[in-house]
Amino acid sequence: MIISMTGYGRGTANSAGDRITAEVKVLNSRYLDLKLRGLEIDPELELKLSDRIRNNLIRGSVVVSFSFESDNGKLGQLKFNRERFESIEKILISIQREYGRQIDMSDILTGSDLFTEGDVSHLNHRIFNQAVDKALLQVENMRKREGKILQEDIADRLTAVKNMIDDIEQFSESSVDDRKTRLEIRLKDIIGNVKLDENRIYQEIAILADKFDISEEITRFRSHIEQCNAMFEIDEPVGKRLNFLLQEIGREINTIGSKSNQVAITKIVVDIKDQLEKIREQVQNIL
Repeated sequence: MIISMTGYGRGTANSAGDRITAEVKVLNSRYLDLKLRGLEIDPELELKLSDRIRNNLIRGSVVVSFSFESDNGKLGQLKFNRERFESIEKILISIQREYGRQIDMSDILTGSDLFTEGDVSHLNHRIFNQAVDKALLQVENMRKREGKILQEDIADRLTAVKNMIDDIEQFSESSVDDRKTRLEIRLKDIIGNVKLDENRIYQEIAILADKFDISEEITRFRSHIEQCNAMFEIDEPVGKRLNFLLQEIGREINTIGSKSNQVAITKIVVDIKDQLEKIREQVQNIL
């Protein structure tokens, strides 16, 4: 089952007139990069929420923003996050001293980096968990919807390249005998009436023809395509495995292209590479 890596979710939970809202935004990333912003949360709760989110999302660049408000209309009191500001400032000064490069703090900071809303330590941890769970559920649903679209597109392109490799095989089979015949004719033209061992001649011709044989590459190519299609049925993240299989398919088609000197096959190889590149772009969006 293909699941998109990107997603968005928003969840709100209430407790005694107070509301916590959690917004979860997930973008593509090779690994899981998690940031919690907005409220100054108890470290123990922050750790538990982080584990909860990591176990659910697995991979991606994740930003979780919390906000707090009460039924009387008052927002949590805004506080300057002095500790974070001073930590960032020290890092930028260190960069300037060691590398001679100056980075403008305004280019990397956002309001949520510098300010946190007031004290929410009185709130039960359950309200945070509920808000996060609702947001994560929306993220999951969005990921599945987008994943279904990605799967359909990738499946269509895999079918297209499978049909193309069938065409290459047909061209290749028809050209083997032609290549042997041309080699025989050319050898006879070169040696003329010189008496040579015909068995040795045919053996050498067979060796030369074998160098251009692409049957093994075609077999492996098809095997990799079948494995890609099998990934659609696995109920776990498959993005990295699909990416590996595409690399292997790319190697096979490169070898086929280098072995063949037929214009028709070369054209198909170019078309297959174009489709593989489009599939690879889609796979980068897959969990």
